Amino acid sequence: MTPYKLTVDAEAMQGLFTRDDALAGVVEQIVQQVLEAQVTDYLQAQPYERTTERRGYRNGFKPRQLTTRVGAGAAGASDTAGGVLYRMIQEYRYAI
Repeated sequence: MTPYKLTVDAEAMQGLFTRDDALAGVVEQIVQQVLEAQVTDYLQAQPYERTTERRGYRNGFKPRQLTTRVGAGAAGASDTAGGVLYRMIQEYRYAI
């Protein structure tokens, strides 16, 4: 498994101490970054990168609704021609 470098903006982190719905926003940012990293790993290429190892192509952005225990949020990333993003979101839907 590839380690991912995730970033969460300071405003969202400060919101954890002041707002009840802030955790859902932080989870949304993290899931969004993980999904994009997993699509990149699956394709074996960064966006717009040309490599001989590339396994497919990004096929637009498809936002989806992801409901978790901490609230609902948008989850989406560059989908692939084979619909890999949809299957990834289904896995998260059952895991979170």
